[in-house]
Parts: sequence; structure tokens; C-alpha cells
Amino acid sequence: MIGVCARADTDGNSERCTFRADGSMILTVTSFSTESCCDYVTIGSMRYSGTTGPDNVAMSSGQTLTWYTDGSVTSTGFVICGAVQGALIFSPPPPPP
Repeated sequence: MIGVCARADTDGNSERCTFRADGSMILTVTSFSTESCCDYVTIGSMRYSGTTGPDNVAMSSGQTLTWYTDGSVTSTGFVICGAVQGALIFSPPPPPP
């Protein structure tokens, strides 16, 4: 798979960030911890916060993932990776005998 990861090593105060998918992809969450009431990731109309991130969520080309935090409590943040759908990785041929 070919992909990219977005990470917030700490969930700081008053953060804003938007990522746009360059192609269709499936997201996986390595870690996710935000202030459940007020710090969140949105993809389309879905909002993710607390310890429930967008694991195994599909994003289409041009769709955005937005990160928002308020100005109070902080947490450990997140690592969200996206694997491009349909990408192929070719293994090298075996060595000759």
C-alpha cells in the first residue's frame, strides 16, 4: 500500500488543520486521544473525538479531514494513516538460480 500519515503528537490549544485527499483512501488509526467534548477530527459530516478515531473509514478524492481544538484541556493527540486504494507494490523478482 502507498499512503501518508497525519499526526498530532499532542492535542494542543487552539489548533486548526485541514488535509485534502489526493485520491481515494482508507484510513487507519494508530492512536487517538482527544478531549471528548471539544477537540475533534471531522470527515464529511462525521465527527471523531475522545478515543474513537476514524479507523477503517473511506475518504474519496478531494474529501477533507479537519482537526480542531478549543483553548482548554489538552491530550496526547493522534496518528491517522491513509492507504491509497488500488495502489500496487511490486516485489522484485527472485534472484536467478
